[in-house]
Amino acid sequence: MSQTRANQPLRWVSYPASALADALSGPPGDTPLDLRHDAYGFGVHRVAPLARDVGWNSALFSPGQSHAALQDASTGDDSWVMRAHERGGQVLSAQIVHVKQVPAGEDVSYGGCYRTQTETTLALVAIGFADGVPRLDPVGGWVEWSGHRLPIAGRIAMDQLIVDAGSHTPAIGDRVTICGGAVPLAEWATWSTRPVGLPGAGLGERVRVMEDIQRVAHRTLSPARPLP
Repeated sequence: MSQTRANQPLRWVSYPASALADALSGPPGDTPLDLRHDAYGFGVHRVAPLARDVGWNSALFSPGQSHAALQDASTGDDSWVMRAHERGGQVLSAQIVHVKQVPAGEDVSYGGCYRTQTETTLALVAIGFADGVPRLDPVGGWVEWSGHRLPIAGRIAMDQLIVDAGSHTPAIGDRVTICGGAVPLAEWATWSTRPVGLPGAGLGERVRVMEDIQRVAHRTLSPARPLP
């Protein structure tokens, strides 16, 4: 059985500072920022100093949160959240931990909601709804692998999801970007019928924060697990 290399997480998120700074730039005027829900998942500790540097003075925080860089306010503008996601300010990724060739007519994941139309390659990705990936009803959704948008096959499970790679040849340890790359979070918001700020604010504790996603190897070996 393959082993995960030291310091190589199965699932991780990064917050490119340049994208966040760009989303916060522009004349702030007198309107405070809305930084509730830990800055909608971007992290108050990360956003507040950037906001101060580009001219913001105050912000609306969730109860129990604040930051010395900004004064507390009773209202706030959350439009920066959409801009941040549009600019790739949050990138959620996970490793492929198993790959399997299957014939046409194969039911995938639980519930039998997805059936392969042709012989294809399925890839098991180590991230699920316990990590903050929205469950979709009806099933569907897309992720990014090696610059390609690939469909999610069937239901998203608690710890994993399955991707139909078609004729592509993903490998164990390859990175799959759930959102923030070729698949923006705005699409996940549409599929899940949730406001765009909420999916990014609900990441699970197992998701490791990586300030520089380039530190994570694309072909790290991970434990292989059987597909459902």
